[in-house]
Amino acid sequence: MVERTVVVGAALAAAGATCATIGITSLAPAAAAWLLGPQDLRAKYGAEWALVTGGASGIGLALVRKCASQRVSCVVVDRLPEPAALLEKLRGEFPAVQVRPLLNNLC
Repeated sequence: MVERTVVVGAALAAAGATCATIGITSLAPAAAAWLLGPQDLRAKYGAEWALVTGGASGIGLALVRKCASQRVSCVVVDRLPEPAALLEKLRGEFPAVQVRPLLNNLC
């Protein structure tokens, strides 16, 4: 079986890329999410893995939590090394998914 991966960019989400892709550039991302309703990545795309940039803190970490809550395992890419305690906490909260760190600066 081929695994499907969804790439989620925290910087793009923060900049309103979700709105731009659906042609609603004047609305904030939160308003677009309210209009579109919740997105289940596993059901919509059959995703088993997500690559989340900037996933060690802020919006990226929130995206990791959201993906994990939908049973989508995550590769967390960040330029700053995540504390081991953070990864253990995520693994404890979501034991059914894998969370793997990848230290990399994508700039």
